[in-house]
Amino acid sequence: MKEKTLLIVNIFLGIVAVLLFLNLMHIRFPSAGKALAALDPAEPVCIVSYRGEHGMVEDIPQCCFDVQKLRACKRVIDEVVVGETAKSVDWSCYVRDTEDALHYLINQKTAAYCKNEGFRIP
Repeated sequence: MKEKTLLIVNIFLGIVAVLLFLNLMHIRFPSAGKALAALDPAEPVCIVSYRGEHGMVEDIPQCCFDVQKLRACKRVIDEVVVGETAKSVDWSCYVRDTEDALHYLINQKTAAYCKNEGFRIP
């Protein structure tokens, strides 16, 4: 019984030693949140909508910066046509929830990216 306990402790210490060595070499592994975001096969989507007109925001970090300045986000599961392409969106973020207000429409992949990068999504 004692030999089995020592074997388990030695294996555990070996794993800790490997992880410490990798940390010393500055090798980073994704956290659980980033791993879940990496498993999502969808492309990040950020669409600006104003009075029925839609435009894509290609710079996702800039989209995150703009979205965190807004007052609220609500869950919407919808498809928005931008140009000739339909994009799935999961969130609508806004200052005022009216037709004549600016809305940012993002999907779950974009929301997860923003949160993992430290942006405060309302």
